[in-house]
Amino acid sequence: MEDPTQPRRNSETCAWVNVIYGCNERCTFCVVPTTRGSEQSRPIAAIQAEISELVAEGYKEVTLLGQNIDSYGRDLKGAGQTFPDLLRAVGSTPGLARMRFVTSHPRCAAQPQPTATTAPTTTTTTPPPSASPGSEPTANPPPYPCARYMSMRVIDAVAETPAVCEMFHIPVQSGDDEVLREMGRGYTVKRFKQIVANIRERCAAPRPAPEPSPEPSPSALTLALALARTLTSPSPSP
Repeated sequence: MEDPTQPRRNSETCAWVNVIYGCNERCTFCVVPTTRGSEQSRPIAAIQAEISELVAEGYKEVTLLGQNIDSYGRDLKGAGQTFPDLLRAVGSTPGLARMRFVTSHPRCAAQPQPTATTAPTTTTTTPPPSASPGSEPTANPPPYPCARYMSMRVIDAVAETPAVCEMFHIPVQSGDDEVLREMGRGYTVKRFKQIVANIRERCAAPRPAPEPSPEPSPSALTLALALARTLTSPSPSP
């Protein structure tokens, strides 16, 4: 999708560049999917061309914009068009000094739920067919492999692309799991903490700023403030 309108820029150094429009999420408090429609990504080539033109005009920094920017490319066909691909491609633009992006979503991918007819799971010490006697056990999978948006591929792209600033804008909304559930956010406090831990491990220590839900209860607000203090401390507790 290409927007025929031209942006009005108020800076000669920093520019905002739209890369995806709309949102497919359905948070209970948000009207964006209704007012802006479903997600529509711009082609990487078009984004690169716009940024190259900005650099030629003297701009040093760009901020990529999207209501749910991590979802970039899900509506495009063909390989090499995911958000991490976009970060690496645009971040390599000659002459571009700094690049940022907003806004990310911490939603966790839906996990299959057992049904009433599912056979109970049993534990066995028998190695899988592919394992040979004396071989090392298979390594545990990485924590929270259910990342739907803020995945390790995104974090790796930020860490490995020099022009991309180590800045993450990920609204936590609440420190209360029940409030997050009612808001339809699709993650828990534990899941959000894991995202921050992944970023801390791979990049410079972030300082997330929580965005409380409308009219939180006193207990929910207390939990949100406690989460903010935990995430901004030098050694957050798990």
